[in-house]
This record gives sequence, structure tokens and C-alpha cells, in this order.
Amino acid sequence: MGVTCILFNATSANRSTSPVSTKQSSSPRIHNVDTLRGAAVMGILTMNAVSFGLGFTSYFNISFDTAPSTVARSIAIVGEVVADQKFMALFSILFGAGIVLFCERLSARLGHTKAIRISWWRNTLLLFMGIIHSAFWEGDVLLIYAVIAPVILALRNLSSAALLLSGLSILSLSPLSAWLVQQYADSQPLAAAVVWGEYWVDSAIPVSDSVGLWIIGDAMVRALGMMLIGIHLYRSGFLTGACSKRLYVAVAVVGTATGWILAASGVAWLTIDGFSTELALVAGIPNTLGTLPAALGYIAIITLLAQHVHQNWHDRINAIGRMALTNYLTQTAFGLIMFNYVLDTEDVSRITVVMFVLSVWIIQLWWSKRWLDQYTQGPLEWLWRCATHRQWLQLRRDEVGSL
Repeated sequence: MGVTCILFNATSANRSTSPVSTKQSSSPRIHNVDTLRGAAVMGILTMNAVSFGLGFTSYFNISFDTAPSTVARSIAIVGEVVADQKFMALFSILFGAGIVLFCERLSARLGHTKAIRISWWRNTLLLFMGIIHSAFWEGDVLLIYAVIAPVILALRNLSSAALLLSGLSILSLSPLSAWLVQQYADSQPLAAAVVWGEYWVDSAIPVSDSVGLWIIGDAMVRALGMMLIGIHLYRSGFLTGACSKRLYVAVAVVGTATGWILAASGVAWLTIDGFSTELALVAGIPNTLGTLPAALGYIAIITLLAQHVHQNWHDRINAIGRMALTNYLTQTAFGLIMFNYVLDTEDVSRITVVMFVLSVWIIQLWWSKRWLDQYTQGPLEWLWRCATHRQWLQLRRDEVGSL
């Protein structure tokens, strides 16, 4: 398909191979999207686990750990370069595509008006889930996604080129706002701890209003921009695996290399300057600029690997993606229980966090496939679907449910 597969191909990929079904048990899946979502959920844990175990200050400022070892510091740097922002971007891209995919399939069965009404109700339910989740852990993303979802629904029918340009324009607000807020924060006649608090210097002190509002606004801006680009990538076929192998290889190499080099330059900048508060936001700009290329590179890599890895491994990652909501929320439950009630917080290091991530991956790789061998959906996905359609739907594979 060439480069237009990513840039300006406005046709929806794989629609002909994904007919709408009237039975819940045979609901069509786009397998590459599920696999990408599974990888995204696994990748998100690598960064969320840092906040579970070490707190948000260590998440934002990788030098905050007390007397970290060389191994721990290396883990932090690799996480910053390889994972930070990238997997959340991938998750946002897939969420935007998922909103459109859900609405398209429902419109084909029930008509446009009813599909929009159900989509609104579905996202309202997601909002409630996000509120509950955020009450336990302030790093929740479901609340942000639910707030943004109506915007995606309103803009989903824009041309593919318009979606791409809109997404890129919105994403550009992130580095711009980071620079502006950095200048404003540096101009304040206040102690650094008062301005930056738990974001950069002291986990016990709240951040200033300006920095706190920027954190929330920046998360929403990046999510919205990625979701719009996600719709474009779905329509072009890039998300569904419909592009040429040559294109995926090129994007895998160029995108990933670009993203990692930019992110590494930001880490180097901070390291040379001693992780000064004067760079707290602006040194993150290179990482932000490299996030989209890296996310595209990851999509390409995962798509290529899905065609060659052992079927058992592919099926297990795919199953995690099909149970993304269940797995995302249980990751939080595992993290809060483990680091708040099981482990002694004084003994927790980045090495501990890595061991936790690997353990959760093993559990979710095992249970997701085992569950879906017997049931049509993950437990929370099923409850969300029942509440969305206000029907008690069948869950077991040997039973036939109606929607």
C-alpha cells in the first residue's frame, strides 16, 4: 500500500473480513488490534508499577530514588526511553480506533442514532469506572478517556487527512505548554519544593496549582491527539495489519530509532544538568516529540512479530488485549495490595518493581487465555457490555447469548 497506508488512505481496512454479527458469541474481532492492545496493557504496567512501588515522584523524576544502584538507575533510564509515554500513546491510539469500530458495528445493526446513544451511555459507564478507579489510585486513565470520548464521537467522521492533521496539531500543544509552564514556574518567588512538590522534589508536598493543572491538561491533550490519529491509522489499515511488510519494517526501524534517540537525549540533558527543577518540564519535550514515532514503530514491530512468534504466545498476548479492561484494573489491584500491604516499602527498589511486573505478566498471560477458552469475554468486559445494552448476556462459550 506504500506510505499512503499511514498518511492519507481514508478507507477502512478489514471491514469486509469483519462482518457484523447478531450473536454475542460470534462477535467479530480484528486480531491484530487485540494483539496490539495486549502489548499496550503489558507495557503500561512497566511504568504504572513505578508509581505503585516507588511513588509518583520517582515516576516523573528518575533520580529521586534514594541512593539507587547502577542497576536500578539503568532500569530507570531504560524505562524512560523505551516505555514512558509510548505505551500509553499506543493504548490511546487503540482506544480512539475502538470507539469508531464500536460505533460502526452498532450503526450497521441498529442505525446511526441508536448507535450514538448507546455509545454515549457506554462512555458514561466508563466514566463511573474511572471515578471509582481514581479513588484508589490517582494515576487512572479511564476517567480521562471517558471525558475525551464525546469529542472523538463528534469528530470521528472527519476525513482521514483532517484527523491526522488535527491529532498532530493537538499533540503539538504538549511541548508548547510544557515550555510555557516551565517558564512560569521558574519565575515564581517560591521555594522549589513548594512549586514542584511531589512532581519532582518531595513526595510529601503537593505540587503547585500551575504544575498540577499542567499534568492533567497534558495527559488529556496527548490522549486526544493520539486518539484522533488512532482513527486515521485504523482507517488506513495500519492498525489492522493490512499494510505491506516493507512499510512495517521501515516504520519499525525509523520510528523506534527516532523515538528512542529523542527520549535518550532528554534523559542525557537532565543527567548533565543534575536533574534540576529548571528542566523538570522542558527536558521531557524530546521524549514527548519522540512518542508518536516510537508508538508507530511499536505497532509495526508487534504486527510483524505477530506473524512469526509461536502461536501459543501470540494467542496469550491477544487474550490479554481482549481482556484489556479486566487486566488494566487488576494490575492496579495487584500493585496496591503488593506494595501497600505485602512488601516493606523501605525495601522496594526498581529491581523489586521489575520483578513485580514480570510476575503480573506471567499471571495475566496464563489466566487471560485460560478464561477466554471458556468464556466469550473478560469478566469486567462482560459486565460493561451487559450494562451498556441493559441486558443480561450469556458469558460461557457453550451458551448462546443475544445482544
